[in-house]
Amino acid sequence: VWYGGLLFAMVSFTGGCDEPVLVLGRYVMKTGDVLGEGRSSICRKATCTKTGNTVVVKTYKPRDKKSTELMFRRQVEVLQALALPFEKPDDQRLWHPDFMNADPSDFFMALIDFSGDANGAPSLDPVHKCYFVVTEFAQYSLKDYVRHSVDSQTVNDVQSMAVAILRVVSALHAKGLVHLDLKPANLMLFNGKLKLIDVDGCVRAGSRLFKQDRSISYSLSHCSPEWAQFVCGKPSAGPAPESVDVVPGLDAWSVGIIICELALGCSPLARDFIRISAQKSYQAGKHDCLCWLSTLQKVMLPADINLNYMLRDIVQTQLLVPLSKRTTVAECLSRHCLEGAGTWPIVFASVSLQKGVFSKWRFPKWRHLRRRKKADCHEGPTRLRSLFLRKSLSWPGTNSSSARSSLITPPVLTA
Repeated sequence: VWYGGLLFAMVSFTGGCDEPVLVLGRYVMKTGDVLGEGRSSICRKATCTKTGNTVVVKTYKPRDKKSTELMFRRQVEVLQALALPFEKPDDQRLWHPDFMNADPSDFFMALIDFSGDANGAPSLDPVHKCYFVVTEFAQYSLKDYVRHSVDSQTVNDVQSMAVAILRVVSALHAKGLVHLDLKPANLMLFNGKLKLIDVDGCVRAGSRLFKQDRSISYSLSHCSPEWAQFVCGKPSAGPAPESVDVVPGLDAWSVGIIICELALGCSPLARDFIRISAQKSYQAGKHDCLCWLSTLQKVMLPADINLNYMLRDIVQTQLLVPLSKRTTVAECLSRHCLEGAGTWPIVFASVSLQKGVFSKWRFPKWRHLRRRKKADCHEGPTRLRSLFLRKSLSWPGTNSSSARSSLITPPVLTA
């Protein structure tokens, strides 16, 4: 009965009707105004009737009752905890002096409202029978930034964004949490400030995860070899383990991959993922990619990667195997070469993302890769292919580099 009622409510939110809907008594949104959709939730643009501000309403999809409620409650609890002042953790390797007087709102998106009961506790909305979380509105994601500016960035531009990423992730670790699903789509720019989103999958560092937990998401192109071993095991070591220890080093790998993406426009492992998943179904290709990743011992960076020697060294320390060899993100941030790389918070220049220009181009379709699931594999193999091939494609009637460069203003540091 619970699932049927929630499914009916979700169908009404995802149908063809685009009439304004009043949520939580004060937020007006249109069901067709979708900003993003994942495996577990849908985010829509809305307007607060009391303040007139633009906000984001996140609606959780009807999965099984236990996992849906768990993700909703975890999202609210984590965002509330992240809004509290910083406290120095017991592990000094996770701490950076910048956090002493820092405002948490410079690192994490703000929680504005959520569906609750009469006592204010997070619960099912009695009107729409859905779980709602309302947060501040972001202009664009790091994924959009990488896609539109990779050919126009300088080495200094990459360093500025890389430092912002290191600060955001190290701030999360200083709070004692591990994200487990770091990727460009989960790093958003709010009025020029880079912040972390999708924290409903965050887990307390030092805890243990079991395969029965269905509330945790991950991305194939950004997960670590240790996570791949947990999911599918090593081909030569028998079945996969039933649990995995949650440590910041799992996020450190993702940070290294993301910084490489800033410079390359795609993951440094994209070529291998494409080769392994060729001529296979989505599930078979994903499984084979995870098995290959679980045995990975070293990542070879391209010789012409757009990173200076400082960032190259940092990336290489984040992409070490095994996990015990990786330095913490805060330790990378504390290196002398990055000290004084701009005062915090770093505010990036506004960006004009003219998506209509980019939507005119259609990449070739591969028959065996038409199914796309963005939840488990960030962008899916099709997206990995299109990113990998970007340098060999030209824009219709224009020069590729000049067309891209005119669409975005490189980020600049403000005093």
